[in-house]
Amino acid sequence: MNENGSNADQIKYWNSQAGAQWVKGRESMDKTLSAFGQLAIDALALSANSRVLDVGCGCGDTSFSLAEKVINGSVEGVDISEPMLAHAEELRLGLGIENVRFDNADAAVKSFTPQTFDRVFSRFGVMFFDDPVAAFSNIRHSLAPGGKLSFVCWRPAPENEWTMVPTKAALQYVSLPEQVNPNSPGPFAFGDKEYTSSILESAGFSDVVMEAKNLPMCFAISKNKSLGQQFAETGPVGRIIASAAEDVRQSVIDSMTVALEAYVADDQVKMDGAVWLVTASN
Repeated sequence: MNENGSNADQIKYWNSQAGAQWVKGRESMDKTLSAFGQLAIDALALSANSRVLDVGCGCGDTSFSLAEKVINGSVEGVDISEPMLAHAEELRLGLGIENVRFDNADAAVKSFTPQTFDRVFSRFGVMFFDDPVAAFSNIRHSLAPGGKLSFVCWRPAPENEWTMVPTKAALQYVSLPEQVNPNSPGPFAFGDKEYTSSILESAGFSDVVMEAKNLPMCFAISKNKSLGQQFAETGPVGRIIASAAEDVRQSVIDSMTVALEAYVADDQVKMDGAVWLVTASN
């Protein structure tokens, strides 16, 4: 691990249960999220020679998609999760992709060489910084003059069917952990448009644009697990019930299964996903 002076809780989380779970479900989750990432890729207006930083690259799927666009350029994928990056490197070698490299580091504090990249991209990888202004300022210094940033982040949880349906089912048996600050690091930390714009502007970015986009979230149905078990393993409810008694956990899983069955279509669970497509210039 390179510099890891911040985001200690997130580093611990993504190097324990979360990283391994995402590796197991990588193919399914990438299919679910790929269209959202494509929004941000398209917004970058990449050239064949672009040098791209992929923040929170996870298991590497977004980095590989970027590499297809920058055949004479390069992609550096940065992530704090060792299990996910190990899997990404294994995939890279198997695919024979030579213009991608991965770095196990925290983009918030990594000592990037100034002006290394023409573009910065992220698919749901930038909402977890302890100090987002400092993190984005650090990332901006890696961008060449005139470089562009593009990422997708979730709009507020109540606008996202994929999280509200299972969460409401779970709340029949458990309570949400108390969260004093809705902008605390987490999936929905950038839900507020004005707050997120102010972060980027304070970090030195200009021409900040945030567009509301909605796309379907399509989850493949496992043949070996109930719907509730699937969502408990990869969704936000999993953290809520992690320390619950076994009977409570099972009640939550059963409740979620019933709620999710109403959204099954064509052997998938289909729910709405609401995001911000964010672009900015250096």
